[in-house]
Amino acid sequence: LGISRDERTFAVVIGGELYLKADPVTAARFALAGSRQFTYERRGQPVSIGYWTAPSDALEDPEAMRPWAELALSVARRPAPKRARSRRGPAA
Repeated sequence: LGISRDERTFAVVIGGELYLKADPVTAARFALAGSRQFTYERRGQPVSIGYWTAPSDALEDPEAMRPWAELALSVARRPAPKRARSRRGPAA
């Protein structure tokens, strides 16, 4: 389940948990609040993506959740960073 505003997804619900969008700048704030980054396994290796659990003290308090949701929405509104292009040699 994705939660969006203005066609920007800023939160998801996975396995009954609310995750908010973060980036390298805002992830530290989530970590300091006791949040956990969403991680899954692919080909036997853990993969982390830019979503963190909502801080537990904000889950039952709309006023406490508001700044976290606004922070996640601000991340979703930023342009995505450009990805490095793969530099592969000629096909063998």
